[in-house]
Amino acid sequence: MAASLEEDDDILKNDYYALLNVGKDASVEEINNAFRHLSKIYHPDKHVDPIKKRKAEEIFNNLRKAHDVLRDKHKRTVYDMYGEKGLETGDMEVIARTKTPQEIIAEYERIQKEKEERRLQQRTNPRGMFSVMWRRLVSDKGWAELDFHFGSALGLGVTGFRQLTQRCYVRCGARADVTQFGYRPSATFMVAYQFDRNIQGRLTYNLARPSSISTNIVYSSEVSNVSSSVQLGVKSSFFSLSCTRTFLEHDAKVRGALRIGTLGSMVECGIEKKVTDFSHIGGTLTVSIPQGVHLKLKMMRGQQTFFFPIYLSDGVSPSAILYGAVVPLASYFVVKKLIINPILKQQKQKELEKQKEEYAEKMAQKKSEAEKAVELMRETFERSIEIEEKKLGLVIIKALYGKLQNSDDGEVLDHQCIDVTIPIQALVKDSKLILPETTSKSGLPGFYDPFIGEEKKLYIRYKFRGRLHQVFLSDTEPIRVPQKKHQMPDEQHQSSPPGASTTARSS
Repeated sequence: MAASLEEDDDILKNDYYALLNVGKDASVEEINNAFRHLSKIYHPDKHVDPIKKRKAEEIFNNLRKAHDVLRDKHKRTVYDMYGEKGLETGDMEVIARTKTPQEIIAEYERIQKEKEERRLQQRTNPRGMFSVMWRRLVSDKGWAELDFHFGSALGLGVTGFRQLTQRCYVRCGARADVTQFGYRPSATFMVAYQFDRNIQGRLTYNLARPSSISTNIVYSSEVSNVSSSVQLGVKSSFFSLSCTRTFLEHDAKVRGALRIGTLGSMVECGIEKKVTDFSHIGGTLTVSIPQGVHLKLKMMRGQQTFFFPIYLSDGVSPSAILYGAVVPLASYFVVKKLIINPILKQQKQKELEKQKEEYAEKMAQKKSEAEKAVELMRETFERSIEIEEKKLGLVIIKALYGKLQNSDDGEVLDHQCIDVTIPIQALVKDSKLILPETTSKSGLPGFYDPFIGEEKKLYIRYKFRGRLHQVFLSDTEPIRVPQKKHQMPDEQHQSSPPGASTTARSS
């Protein structure tokens, strides 16, 4: 899959896992071992020549930064979620180091969500609204926050957080808002307990008008969210169950919900789809007693949300349910294929060309860094070749990275690739080459991205025990070399006993 281009240039930032050549599930010991191995090549003290020493210092500083982040479980948690951008936001000081990774993620997401909402508000719906927030860590287990906003509405709120145990915390808050509808005071008190990595229970007391008390059990993972709730209130009491499934590859969410209460019952299903970076569309079909069947279409642009309610029937009607479910979906796929997809494809191509021009200088810098790394690897490369040839071990003959093309005679062309033979051989240890799964192989030492935003592959031709092998890899695919299935057809024929099948196994 081709890498996507975001508004900020995350694609040009370092991939710490690739830089150390470790997998995302690597232990601290594996990370330390990888750092020690690369330090033998890039540590400034390993080089006497002043020019090489300066080049080594630049690369070693990047390696040390990656090592410091990945061996710290708190920084690593944030990095895994948000990359280098997450470590540069300046919000790390508000995250208590005694919290669990789940609490760190929740707290960080809350801060980033507030920032993103303010940024989108200014882009899509600028108004005379100003807000000020002040937060202070009162201990390593708690914080207090005061926020004030004014403009179209006036509000003042105070919130406190306290970690009671490793799994339990409390949050309480009070606020007062003055709007065109009058003065609205409210207060909440919540106790939460983390049963395991994905399951959390909450007990909430709400002092707003009308008051209520509720208990909530939530299961949450990267792609699924299931929530069950029971509320006892002055005006209404109910039981509800909802499930949301996120399809990351399609930027879509599907949601189903059930609610049974003193004021009626309801079954609901809906879907939401991201169209552009700032726009979403969605639809929800609701069947309820006594309201009947109605469809609600939604379009969101930044902080602007437009609802289009369509009442289909006063009672529960099967034909209305079928009409409300089928017609919107069919309309969406027709519009998407004929209008949305061509527009988005054209916009993406224009954006890609524009950003390539903007990134030209940074890409040149990445290329220069890779060339420096390759120069420093040369001694390691020559030493590895000598050792491996003596024992008929793993010798890399050719390694290319980029947009691979074959000539008429089947040979791989290199005019749209970069030569990474030296970096690949330098990663060989004891006649083995292990490349874990990464976001992109352009983050490996001595690599850079020759075609930013486009699909790339890695080709390796190598010799092992005197026989030629080759393998093609996608940009994210892990690999362990050597493997018998990589043996080239002619070599398989020569090594097969009489009568044996010589059918080539392609990778």
